[in-house]
This record gives sequence, C-alpha cells and structure tokens, in this order.
Amino acid sequence: MVPEAGRPLAHEQQRIERIAQPGTELFGHLLLSRSMYLYDQALKAGNQDETFFDRSIIEPIAYWRSHGLMTRQIELAVERYRYATDVFMAPPWPELFTRDTEQQQSFDPKQAEYHRLMAAFEHFGYRPIVLPKLPSLSVPILLRLTLEHSGNAVAKYAAKINLLDPGRKRQLLTAAFSI
Repeated sequence: MVPEAGRPLAHEQQRIERIAQPGTELFGHLLLSRSMYLYDQALKAGNQDETFFDRSIIEPIAYWRSHGLMTRQIELAVERYRYATDVFMAPPWPELFTRDTEQQQSFDPKQAEYHRLMAAFEHFGYRPIVLPKLPSLSVPILLRLTLEHSGNAVAKYAAKINLLDPGRKRQLLTAAFSI
C-alpha cells in the first residue's frame, strides 16, 4: 500500500509556516511531484502483487482541470503515470469526516472534490468503482470472507490495519489505485 502524498506534504508545510497552502497552485505542483515520486518508487520496488495507492496524481490534476488550468506538461503526466483502469472511490461520509491540523476543509468542499475527482477519472479513461457504505459491523465479516476465499490484497491490507480502529478509518476511505 502506497500512502497518500497530501497529508505528509501538508504536515511538512505546516512545520515551515505553510509556504505552500493546500488548495494553492504551488501546493498542487508539490503534490503532483510527490505523487509521481511515490509512483516511481512503487515501480522500482518490483512488487509482483497488486500495488494499491491511497491517492494518485489525478487529485491536483482534477483541481486544475476544473479551473481551466491544464497545460501540456500536466497532460503528459496523466499519460505517463497510468494506474489500472478500475479505480476504487469512497464517497465522503459525514459519519467519518473529521477536521485536523492537515485536513482543514469543511465537509462541503470535500463533496465538491469528490465530484471533481470522479469527473477527472472518467475524463482520463479510468473507470471509478464507488465503494458502498457498509454498516460498521458488516465490514469485519466481509473482510474475513474475502481473506479466506480470495486472498484479495485490499482485504489483506484492510484487515492488517483494523477497520474498526477510528484513528485508521481515514486511510481506507479514500481512493485506492492499482498499477
């Protein structure tokens, strides 16, 4: 599992008094660069299993696309850093939404971001698969069945970090991508 680039980047920026604020063009370029680096590192690792990404380069690109800021260089990044066609997306759920030092957006902008991402993934030839909202008690049962019968890499990761731990839920309730 490749972690998201945005939270660590926001945390780093906070430690240096936010030279690049989340939601700015500079932060977007830093996020794109970090996401490309994580992609390259995943390829270099040579893992023969599926590799899942908590986020992708599409996040900053979706923002630029929705604001008419696309350039040839950004289009080139989309072409060169391809993920598997199927992209798992979890819609924003109010029950799990929290603000913290890195995540300062309210819930409404998160909904808008989700729709921007869905549109961008489809535009760039991906097939978003929306994850269903499950009652919390059914999640461990489904994970157990998946682990026992398929060996699914997502289920293995989800079981490993324990979906019932509230501090860890945010990691799974984002987009996951496979190279």
